[in-house]
Order: sequence, then C-alpha cells, then structure tokens
Amino acid sequence: MVRRMNDEAAQVPALAFPPFTGARRVRAELLAGILRSGRSVPDEAFDEIYPEPVRSLSSVHWSPVRVCARAVELLALRPGARLLDVGAGVGKFCIIAAAMSGTQVVGIERRPELAEVAREAARRLGIAVEIVSGSFDAYLPSCDAAYFFNPFREAVLLPGVASAIPSAAAVTSDIAAAEKFLEAAAIGMRVVFFYGFGGSVPRGYERLAQETLAGGALELWEKRTLPQTTRGAREV
Repeated sequence: MVRRMNDEAAQVPALAFPPFTGARRVRAELLAGILRSGRSVPDEAFDEIYPEPVRSLSSVHWSPVRVCARAVELLALRPGARLLDVGAGVGKFCIIAAAMSGTQVVGIERRPELAEVAREAARRLGIAVEIVSGSFDAYLPSCDAAYFFNPFREAVLLPGVASAIPSAAAVTSDIAAAEKFLEAAAIGMRVVFFYGFGGSVPRGYERLAQETLAGGALELWEKRTLPQTTRGAREV
C-alpha cells in the first residue's frame, strides 16, 4: 500500500494545480470580478490560484499585486492597446493587467513549465491572456506598452522546472534583444521597469516617473523621438 501511494505521488507533476472544486471556482470568479472592477486584492488571495510551490515563492519571484496595479495606472493603456510582459513567469502581471485594463496582454516566458502554469491560472480565472513560450531574442512583437520585472538574470528554483538557471549566453542574448526591441519601438511607446532589466534604455526615451514600491524601483519611460535622431543609451 505504501509503495502504491508513493508511485501515485510520483506521477503527480511537481507544479500540479489543486483540484478546481466548486468552492475554488467561486473564489476564482470573485477574485476576477474584483480585479476587473479596478480594485486590488491581497497577494495571498490572488496566489491561491497557483500550485503550492509557486505560492511559496510568490514574494520573491512574482510582481506584487500593488505593483501590477500601479504599473497599469502608469502605462495609461488605451482601449485596443497591446501590452507585452517580458519574462511573464507564472503570469501574475499578465492576468492582473488584463483584468484591470481590459486590454490585450501578451507574456513571453523562456521556461515552458512556467508558461503552462500561467495559461492554467488565466484559464481558471477566466481572464484572456496570451502566453508565448520561448526566448525573447526569438520574439520581437509589435506592441504599445511593455513591462519588465528584471526578467533575464533571475534563477527560479522550483520543482519540475528543468531550465531554472539561464545561461550567461542566454542572458546576454535576451538583454540585447530587449535593447533592440526598445530602440525599434514607435514614438509613444510606454515601458514600466520594476528593478530594471539589466540593459540600457536607448536615447529617445524620457523617464516620466520614478517611485519606490514594494522595496523596488518602479520607473515609467516613454519614447519621445525616433532612434535615428539620437544616439547612445542610459542604463536601467
């Protein structure tokens, strides 16, 4: 009997979600409704949607709800705008931003295990987001706004996540791609950085806000001039 129980436990994925019972479904619908109304919720309440290993590391790896809400406010997203979350992780920012802004949100996440968690969390909450699994250097989308929570250097040590620590080459490639992405963006592009992104913001951007929130630097930048009219960059 003990061996059978161990075998069954071994078959359960490390990042398996808890059963989506009727009670959990009701709480998820309530949570989604609160976010859609523009109101915030405690992180503990939001994180209940995730598997336990994800919840236990939420305060370390995922954007706090109040940071997500403030980023949405700073970005001042227009109806029909497209928002990109670079390094989406388990989708916390994507889900909250989509619910609060009603705009189209796309997350890019290098680790497929985390991308799958993000998709399931969004499905359970009934909030439409697009989660792309892959490296940022292979995905340079067109968008109106972007969010970076220091996405490239972080090691996410979770059970079942094989690609937990990015290689130096991957980090260098992603940072270069992010700088290229920012330089190619159209005038009016708004970007929020939380703890920076490891690279340099191209000239042509102006910093419109700088705050300390949840222990980290939250910055809003907007592109004001075309890249060919300016040269150089500033580190963030």
